[in-house]
Amino acid sequence: DALNAGLNLAISKCEVVPPSGTDCVVDKNLFEGWIWHEDGCFKLLGAPFGSAEFCESEVRKGVERADVFFEALRKYNDAQGCYSLLKQCGNWCKLVYSARVVPPCLHSGALGSFRNCLWRALEHVAGEGIDVRNWDLVQLSIANGGLVIRDPVRYAAVAYLCSLSHCKEICGSIDPCFDCEDTYGGLWMADICLNSAG
Repeated sequence: DALNAGLNLAISKCEVVPPSGTDCVVDKNLFEGWIWHEDGCFKLLGAPFGSAEFCESEVRKGVERADVFFEALRKYNDAQGCYSLLKQCGNWCKLVYSARVVPPCLHSGALGSFRNCLWRALEHVAGEGIDVRNWDLVQLSIANGGLVIRDPVRYAAVAYLCSLSHCKEICGSIDPCFDCEDTYGGLWMADICLNSAG
């Protein structure tokens, strides 16, 4: 039906992630030209899944791209323009999807690096150093006297907890093996990350 509708697979972009990893007995010749991820590490819609090392590495690539933006921002000499760009384009919006679907403990180092980049950029806008207390204050809403600059380490845990708690029943209905009861501690670990983030 797909072929009749004019749809064709781009084989070079097709991937196989065998749940049994290297123990997979499926004949690879059936998927000639497809990319195999026997280590269980892959990306879906831009978000990394797999080992902590893989998730950390992939998110860090995004942080490195963002740092190019922050570096350019630091050369911009208009404080109002810098703040507007920082809030609208340089905040952690690029990491939100990953934060919602990847346990925070799997990419906390990269999120911390992004926070540091964001913090330094905001110090440039302010024209002086920002201490921890003031960093906490800038994260408040404008109505509460803040600047709505979000700490990715703190908010990644919130995003993950909200996402997982709101979709776990649907996930359970799709996949009978889904851990609805949090047997493996995904929610528990995210809660620890949230509390340790302050």
